[in-house]
Amino acid sequence: MEPIMGVDHSFDYLLNCITGLMESRLIFTLVKYKIPEVFEDGPKTYQQVAELTKTSPIGIHKLLRYFTSVGFFEEDLNNLGTFKKTPKASLFTSERFGIFAQWCNSDLTYDMMKSLPLTIETGEPQCHKSLGANSWWDLIKAPGEEEFFKNTMKVSSTDVINNALKFIDFSSFKKIVDIGGNHGSFVGEILKKYPNSHGINFDMDSFFQGAGELFQNPRLEHKSGDFFESVPAGDCYILKRILHDWNEQDCIRILETIGKSILPGGKVIIFDCIIDPKNYIPGHLYLDVMMFHFFGSEQKTIQQFTNISDKAGFKFDRIVKEIPNYCLIISKKE
Repeated sequence: MEPIMGVDHSFDYLLNCITGLMESRLIFTLVKYKIPEVFEDGPKTYQQVAELTKTSPIGIHKLLRYFTSVGFFEEDLNNLGTFKKTPKASLFTSERFGIFAQWCNSDLTYDMMKSLPLTIETGEPQCHKSLGANSWWDLIKAPGEEEFFKNTMKVSSTDVINNALKFIDFSSFKKIVDIGGNHGSFVGEILKKYPNSHGINFDMDSFFQGAGELFQNPRLEHKSGDFFESVPAGDCYILKRILHDWNEQDCIRILETIGKSILPGGKVIIFDCIIDPKNYIPGHLYLDVMMFHFFGSEQKTIQQFTNISDKAGFKFDRIVKEIPNYCLIISKKE
């Protein structure tokens, strides 16, 4: 057999491709026991880490060695068994994306993914069906799961919020409506920077009933409703990772609903991963497969977003390429 590289590293390459299942469960364990936080005050032996996390020394040793190989930790070669964390490991702390990583690799998500081969085979989303639920949303309504998911979405918005505030000027908008805004942190942070703007955090009534603490600001209202039926009036609408949950026809319906309420000169700002056939990004395609498996939807290309906007009565204004994963701004046709 011809080597796939100059030296035949075929088996090593193969191992790197097939370790995802184990690695995801190791990441879940890493975050569950808050192991990156243990290293906040400096290097530790694996025995010390095990004692602090009430886990087994041999198990923790294997976990730390594994994640040393992918750059999360460094082992002291003069004192083997002593480790320190790297900046990569800090991404998995509670202050950063720990809860997001934990949910994506949780027991429920693991069960959800078991039927992925059937989704690929049939071309229909099998996630909820395989677990005996009427929809994916029903799966996260189990005790403890809904709050877990909501907090996951809240944490995953952090970088989007920071980039939006850095690269988008909201000063001209008087009424900013965040559609599916979760706890209201996105529009709330915008209002903190722009004191002349008012905002509405718009989400389902069922969300607010179990949402926990909502973002508080005297210029921010929390309103419930169905974005397929009606939305509050505003001159700026935020759709952050909303349209990827829906097929093209449903996306058109959502934008048509917004079109009935948008004020003259208003804008719709769409934050979503854009599939670029000339530059496939693994993270975008991961979400694409996930959305298909969960909802029968997908991450969309710029051409799809343009077509959806046009059919809903909107015109494409620009892409904010400075924002990672991209951001689209559209406005109502005259």
